Amino acid sequence: MTQVTPAGWYPDPTNSSQERYWDGAQWTDAPPRPARVGAAQLPEGCLLHVKSHDEGKNADVYLYPDRVERVKHASKLSLSRAKRDAETIPMRSIGSVQAKKDGLRFTKVTVYATGTPIEFRLGHDDAHRMRDQISRLVLDREEALAAPIPSTVTAAPSAHSSSVADELQKLAGLRDAGVLSHEEFDAQKAKLLG
Repeated sequence: MTQVTPAGWYPDPTNSSQERYWDGAQWTDAPPRPARVGAAQLPEGCLLHVKSHDEGKNADVYLYPDRVERVKHASKLSLSRAKRDAETIPMRSIGSVQAKKDGLRFTKVTVYATGTPIEFRLGHDDAHRMRDQISRLVLDREEALAAPIPSTVTAAPSAHSSSVADELQKLAGLRDAGVLSHEEFDAQKAKLLG
């Protein structure tokens, strides 16, 4: 009994530094793409790297704890002098994420950032990994916001003001890490100072 290799991107048999699409029966004429960056080669702090098959030009998508980056590299035929187009979506602006099948080979992942849908067209496995990872980061942020902020009440006014300063510093750290938005930071700051 012969083993059937499922459809997907695999190392190109003619050039191992690239991948070619196998449709389940034969190699397709789809242009090769650079081989996927392995987990050991991810940029520092990066949780996930996937390819988005956007209309016009494919893009590299990098997911970090505090942001999502989409990078489209300029082709050799491009008239633009820019070496690449880049887009950064702060994690604190993402409210939800959704994945919906888009044809036989792709799933469309829609990230809703401050009400604006931003779409990525990924292979099915990559789409589900990206959706799950973003969902986890958004839920972790919501849990951090829901957790009560410990306050230290002491009799000495100077000790109380230093504990408020400490709490403000912690909140600023959460804001800078992307866990709190600026609006959420301002609301928590008002509670502490109120």
